[in-house]
Amino acid sequence: MLKAIVVLANQRTRDLNDILHIAASEIQKREHIHKRVKIKALKFIPECGVYVAIYEKCSDSPGVRQGTVTL
Repeated sequence: MLKAIVVLANQRTRDLNDILHIAASEIQKREHIHKRVKIKALKFIPECGVYVAIYEKCSDSPGVRQGTVTL
């Protein structure tokens, strides 16, 4: 399942790499995972002035989320 997270750019976010790092960090917090997150798409919505990061939802199993169980 695909999910999205919104990132607001401010004065400290200078390039897309900053936006990607912020999005990945927020996704890790939201999904309670400790592994690197793959962001499938990053879109800028000019009408709202925000970036939307699209990612695939992590497995519901707590062991899989923490990287201790292999599928």
